[in-house]
Amino acid sequence: MIRVSILSENTVDRDELDPEDGLSLFIETPDHKIMMDAGGSDTAIHNAEVMGASIYEADMAVLSHDHFDHGRGFISYYEEARRIGAKLPMLYLSEQMIYERHFADFGQGGLTSAGSGLSVQELERMQIPHRYIKGSVFYPFPEDKSICILPSIEKTCQFEQDTPFLKVLRDGNLYTDSFAHEMCLALTIKDGLLLMTGCAHNGIVNMITTAERLLEKPVIGVIGGTHLKGFDEERTACTIHWLNGKPELRMLAVCHCTGDKALRRFAESCPAYRSVHAGTVLEI
Repeated sequence: MIRVSILSENTVDRDELDPEDGLSLFIETPDHKIMMDAGGSDTAIHNAEVMGASIYEADMAVLSHDHFDHGRGFISYYEEARRIGAKLPMLYLSEQMIYERHFADFGQGGLTSAGSGLSVQELERMQIPHRYIKGSVFYPFPEDKSICILPSIEKTCQFEQDTPFLKVLRDGNLYTDSFAHEMCLALTIKDGLLLMTGCAHNGIVNMITTAERLLEKPVIGVIGGTHLKGFDEERTACTIHWLNGKPELRMLAVCHCTGDKALRRFAESCPAYRSVHAGTVLEI
């Protein structure tokens, strides 16, 4: 059985938990415990304590992409882990983060930093064990092929375009961010793949098709963001139509940056949709 606890999300399922515009997932497999993203503050730590999630027993952490609402919480997480004497899990990040800085341009005459704060210098200063990865498929536990990170998402879907106001600074030049720094986590279970996304800036369709092509198994469940909030209703309609055309896709626990309008469309017209919040625990 796989157990996924949503520690941080835009909404909560009970009053004693705190919401934030961020995402953090705590994943427990029969053999491993994984922190995927840590939100943008110490909210995930607070919520984990309320939920009784053993996050300081994690033997791996992964940052889905270099944005503050997914990565900045790792600073608090590793500080607290060191304070209580817990073993510090290896943090896996995209190699692209070495060469890029990430911003948002909201048209107000300047750029706003969107980065996680987990620069090479900051990771070394805090003595956080980390490894930058690249390639197509990476197995963090060589003896366990059921857990993998996909560091490179192939873009083949015609209706999934980049978000124009998100920018990347590379080699002194500013470009629209293609999100080469975005990764997803895939778990192989009995009859397919469980895919964990951060925001799916590369497109949820592109992520699913990449995972299925590389791992040669169907994606049967998705947990995480889809970043449809940055696009119009036509993109949402195309996305849901494509997802509804995959009968093997039985659970779509989409949340966070999917956006309220798109979430209502999922609830109305996507049979696989599952409403989740901070505090939700999924057992697969």
